[in-house]
Amino acid sequence: MKKLMFVIDIIFILLVAYGVSKILGTVKLKPGIKVPNTPYQTNIVNPEKIIIKDITITPLAYFSMNGKILSKKRYWFGRETQLSKYDFAMGWKMMSDESFLENIRISQSNRWYFWKTKNMNINFDDVIFNSANMHLIPANKEIARKLQKAKIGQIIHMEGYLIKAEHASGWRWVSSLSRKDSGAHACEVVYVKEFEILISNKKDDYL
Repeated sequence: MKKLMFVIDIIFILLVAYGVSKILGTVKLKPGIKVPNTPYQTNIVNPEKIIIKDITITPLAYFSMNGKILSKKRYWFGRETQLSKYDFAMGWKMMSDESFLENIRISQSNRWYFWKTKNMNINFDDVIFNSANMHLIPANKEIARKLQKAKIGQIIHMEGYLIKAEHASGWRWVSSLSRKDSGAHACEVVYVKEFEILISNKKDDYL
């Protein structure tokens, strides 16, 4: 009986893993730059604060971008998850080109985005200046569902704010306002008001 239960448990784990892989998935597009432009931002004068639970959000800049989802990570713990359950590593220009990306290995952990390559011809600035790890805060349940369903490899459009989040305890989470930084404090914290999939597979690979 114990052996049977063990087999059932293994089957269940495999089914869950298969289901997760289907939900997260990975989209493979044709070679070529799919996003020719860098993200756009402009400063906000006299921003209106947003309250989520007991956290105060102050918009720092309006933010809009098209980009390729290079990696996606779901987080479960920490005060940050009250706002943002998902981090997306996003790419544009050559970091939206499958033929360039095939030389790079990308991962995410502890709210960081990591990359490495064995190709010594790759210019590090091409990667750093054309990709970023983004902590995404959905403005509503519809946006939250879209973030959950988005797949690695898709080309997406999103708009919202780069923000500063603060709690009475002294905790702060502040977005980078540059696309050319790296390391600590270089991630964007994005309050997402609009999110759409532009390219989801090779059939509609038209950008």
